[in-house]
Amino acid sequence: MHFVKRILAILAIFLALPVFVSSAQNVPVKMGLLVTSDLQSHIFPFETTIRNNGKKKTIQVGGLGRISALAEKLRQETDGTLVLSTGDDLMVPFYEMFKGIPEIKAMNMAGYDAITPGNHEFDLGVRTYVNAAKEASFDIISSNLSITDSGLSQVIKSYTTKSVAGLKIGIFGLMTPDLARVSNVGNSVTVKDPFSTALEMVKTLKAQKVDMVICLTHIGTQMDMQLARTVPGIDIIVGGHTHDYLFRKIRHNNGKEVLIVHAGVGGEKAGVLKFAFDGRITKPTWKTVLLDEKIASDQNIDSFLKPYKIAFEKKLSEPVGASEVDLDARKTVIRQKESNLGNLIVDSWIDWFKSKNNAVDCAVMNGGGIRGDRIYPAGNISLKTLLEIHPFGNTVYKLTLTGEQLLRALEISASTMVIPEDGCDTAYRPHGGAFLQVGGIRFVIDPNKKPFCAIYEGRKIRRILCCGERVIKAEILRNGIWVPVEKKKTYVVLTNSWLACGGDGYYVFNEAKKKEDTTFRIVDLLTFYLKKHSPVKPATEGRITILSPVLAE
Repeated sequence: MHFVKRILAILAIFLALPVFVSSAQNVPVKMGLLVTSDLQSHIFPFETTIRNNGKKKTIQVGGLGRISALAEKLRQETDGTLVLSTGDDLMVPFYEMFKGIPEIKAMNMAGYDAITPGNHEFDLGVRTYVNAAKEASFDIISSNLSITDSGLSQVIKSYTTKSVAGLKIGIFGLMTPDLARVSNVGNSVTVKDPFSTALEMVKTLKAQKVDMVICLTHIGTQMDMQLARTVPGIDIIVGGHTHDYLFRKIRHNNGKEVLIVHAGVGGEKAGVLKFAFDGRITKPTWKTVLLDEKIASDQNIDSFLKPYKIAFEKKLSEPVGASEVDLDARKTVIRQKESNLGNLIVDSWIDWFKSKNNAVDCAVMNGGGIRGDRIYPAGNISLKTLLEIHPFGNTVYKLTLTGEQLLRALEISASTMVIPEDGCDTAYRPHGGAFLQVGGIRFVIDPNKKPFCAIYEGRKIRRILCCGERVIKAEILRNGIWVPVEKKKTYVVLTNSWLACGGDGYYVFNEAKKKEDTTFRIVDLLTFYLKKHSPVKPATEGRITILSPVLAE
C-alpha cells in the first residue's frame, strides 16, 4: 500500500511538471515595470503647483514612501514586477549634506531591483559616490564605462540578469558620453561608445539565453530612439537624462518593435509599464502616475527619512557663501535694467562650464526668473535665500545659435520696454519679466527706435510685425576683447530651461541649431560658485546700456 502511494505521489509530481513548463511557454506572463527617472534626491514629498479646473493648486507630491507603495500595488496586479531607475538619483544640495546614504538606503527599502547611474551621481567625485553605492542592495549597472578606480569597479556591473515570474530578464545600462563634461568624475572613468557597447551587451545576454533584454539609459531621448532603430535585440529601453515623459514604439530596421519609456524628472510622477510576455511583448500600456496624497505611503520609509528631512530643513538656513555688497532683486531693476544679482547668477553658469573646458560664449536669463523683489543685504547667503531668489528649479540649457538669432533674442528683450506711441501694442510683445540679464555679452538699447513686435501663437510666431531696431550695438567677450556679434557666426549660449523651450516669447531659442539640457539646476551652480569664490562682490558693469527715451510732447 505504501509502495502504491509512493508511486502515485511521484506520478503526480511528474504530471505536474509539463503543466508548469507549458504555462511558462504558452500562457502570457503579466509583467510590470515601475520606473523613476532623474529622482534628484527628491526622496520625501515636496510642494508643486498643478492646474485643477483651470485654477492653480498647490499640492504635495513625490517621496520614496509613495514610490514603494505604488511598487507593492503593481506587484499585486502582475505576475512579476521590476523597479528600475535611470539615474541622477543623487543631487546637491541634499546629496552634499548626507553623501547619498539616505537616498540609497531608502531605495533599498522601496525594493528597487536595478538602476543605472547618471552624471549627477559624480558631482561630488567618484569617492563620494562609491561610499554611497556600497549601501545598495540593488544592482548598479553601466555597461559603457571604462573604470580604473578599484572601488567604483566593485559597485558598478556591466549587466545583470533577473529571474521574474519564470522569465530570465537581461538588463544592461548606458551612460551619457558627456559625463566628463558635465560632472566631477575625474580621470578614473571614461565613457565608451553607447551603440557599440549595446551591440556587445545584447550579444552577451542572448548567449545567456535571456527571454527579454532591457536597456537602462542615461543618454537622453534622441539617442534612445537611435538606439532602438539601430541595435537589434533590445525589447525595452527605460531612459532618462532629458527629463521627458515618453512612451514610444520604435520599429527597428529589422522590423521588430522596441518600447521606449521615460518618467520625467524629480519624482513628481512615476511611470508604470504593463505588458504581457509569451516570447514577445504584447498589449503594452504606459501610465505616468502623479505621486500625490491619493497614493499611500510606506510608513517604514517615512519614519526612516524623517530625521534627514528635519536636519535638511535646519541646514537650509546655514550659509553657503557671502557677498560683500547688497544684491538687488527688485522687480524695478531686474525687469528693466542690469542687476548685480543677475550678473552673479549668469556668471556662475559661465564659470562652471568653462571650468570643465566647455566652449561657452555668453549666458542670458529672464529677469522674471529672479524672485524676492527686494535688496538682499551684504553678508552671509544661505541655501534658503537662493531658493527664494530662484524657486522654480530651472536647469541650464546650452544652445547653439547664429549671431542673427542671438541679436533677435536681444531685440525681444529690448521690446519689453514700453514707450508711449512706440508702435507696438502690448498684446504683441513680451512682458517685463522677459527682460534679459546677461553675461559674456554687452549691448546698447535705444528705446526711441522701433521695438520687436509679433503675433504669437503659444510659444510660436504666427507673424512678425516688426523685427526691431532697438539694439544698436552688441558685443561678445572673446579672449578678453569685446568684438561685435556677427549675424553669420555661431555662438554657444547658456540660458534657463524656461527660455530654452520658448518661454517669455523667446521663440527663437526653439529654433536653435542645437539644444542641450545640461541638467544642472540654477541654484546648484550658484551654490558651487559661492562656495568657490566667496566673498563675492558682483557689480553692474555696463553690460546693458539703455539710452534715454525721448518722449513725445
